[in-house]
Parts: sequence; structure tokens; C-alpha cells
Amino acid sequence: MPGKLGRAANQVKRPLCKRRELAIEAICLFNDAMPEYYIKRTPGSEAEGPYTEETLQRMAASGKVTPSTLHFYDDAVGWRPIASDQVLSEHLFEVQKPKLSLKQRSVGEEAAAPAKPAHVAARGIPDSGASKGSSDSVACRRKWEDRVATFSMPLLSLVNLAMGVLLLWANYKKLAELLPTEGFRSFLYVPGLALGGLIFLLGVFLFLTVAAVYPAVRYAAFALMTYFGILSWGRLYEGQVDGMFLLLSGVGFGLGVYISTLTLNFLLFLVSMTAAVLGVYSYVYFLFLL
Repeated sequence: MPGKLGRAANQVKRPLCKRRELAIEAICLFNDAMPEYYIKRTPGSEAEGPYTEETLQRMAASGKVTPSTLHFYDDAVGWRPIASDQVLSEHLFEVQKPKLSLKQRSVGEEAAAPAKPAHVAARGIPDSGASKGSSDSVACRRKWEDRVATFSMPLLSLVNLAMGVLLLWANYKKLAELLPTEGFRSFLYVPGLALGGLIFLLGVFLFLTVAAVYPAVRYAAFALMTYFGILSWGRLYEGQVDGMFLLLSGVGFGLGVYISTLTLNFLLFLVSMTAAVLGVYSYVYFLFLL
């Protein structure tokens, strides 16, 4: 009888554990993305990143990041040593107080639990003393963030290269028609050619894993969205329905690329990259299938 009861308990326990693991996987997909930082080992070295604050904490613990390491968070600050950012420096290089052993404590002294760092408590990040469920959630979130960091640059490179080639091809024909009559002034009449060249060049840099071009990628995405918005408005005003595909292409590609460069949340990254790919497809449909 005890053997049967034990087998029955194990059969109930396995589905419960499985459901718990699936719940943790689902919850961690909706966690908010952490702020991103780029770093440089030396002023003349190549930028690395983007890294979340948690990743920088692990790198600081292993000695790969020091207070003199340069970091870049936004255009207003630029490249500065991490030591110049008091909040970030405290988060990365907080001095851990030595723990007292049981032998060193007095008989009546209670072992107080270590307090969470301010940034951990404010952001709701589980610390090392959290329950096993919280530890599993953190590990799951880091796993998905690592996947986003692995695939973001190659996928962004592909969509930028594709859109750049399409813009160059579409505007080269207009330039060839205007050159005989307008000369070099014809370049002013086809701004899409310069925009296509810029987006293609950024795609090449992303293919070479140059993370420092991320801000330029965002600006180019918004420039394309504005350019396609103006073109689509002109076509729709003239009663040409195909302008709707230009509008969808600009919004999908622009917002998709912009959000993809900012987030480490896997679900949000998947949605934004899908929007960027649909934006490229809408432009292909506009050029070749209408």
C-alpha cells in the first residue's frame, strides 16, 4: 500500500512541477527590458554591447569591467568612465561586507538577512536569497535576453540590407531619367537614393557586429517612416490606393526597427521584428506586385 501511495504522489507531483515551469516561462516573457549600455575597454577600442545592468554586474564581478571602463548611455552624456556615474558605479562595484560566521556571533544575536541593494529593490529583481521560484524566473529571463542579444544584430542587418537595396533600386531609375536634363541637381530630387544608401551602409555595419551604429539605425528608421509617410500622403491625396502600402511599409519598418534596437524582452522583440519584415514585404509588394 505505501508503494502505491508513493507512486500516486509522484504522478501528481510531476504535472504540478511541469505547470510551474511553464508558468515561469510565460511570466518571464513579459518582463520589462532593462536599460542598455555600451562600453569601451579603451578610448580607441571598438564599442561593445548593448549590455543590461545585470550583465554589467556579472562582468564587474569577473573583473571584465572596471570603474575606468568607458560607457555610453545616451547622446547627451557621451562616453564617460563608469566611475563618473555615481548610481551605476554603486550598482556595479558595491562593496560586499564580510559575513560573520556562526562562531563569531554571540549566543543571543539573531542572524539578520542581508538587505537588498537599492536598485534591486526598486526594480523588483530577485536577489540571491530569494526562493527557488524567483531564481528560476531570473534564470529564465536571462536566457531569453541572451537569445534576443544573439539574434537581434543579424536580423536587423538583414532587414536593413533588404530595405536599402529596394530603395536604391527604386530611386536609381528615377535618377537615371533625370541626369541627362538636370545634371547633378537631380540628386536633390531623389532623396530616397541617399536614404537607401544610408540604410544599406548601416546594414553592413550591423552585419559586421558594430553595435555603436544602433543610434544611427534608429534615426534612419524614423527618417524612412517620415519619407514614406510624405510619399503615401501625396499618392492617397491623388486617389492612388497603392499609397496605403507605402504607409504600411514605412510604419512597420520604422517602428519595428526602432523598438528592436531598444528592447531585450523576447516577446516584444519578436513582434517588432515581425513588423519590420512586414514593412519590407509591403514595399516589395508596392514595387513589383501592384
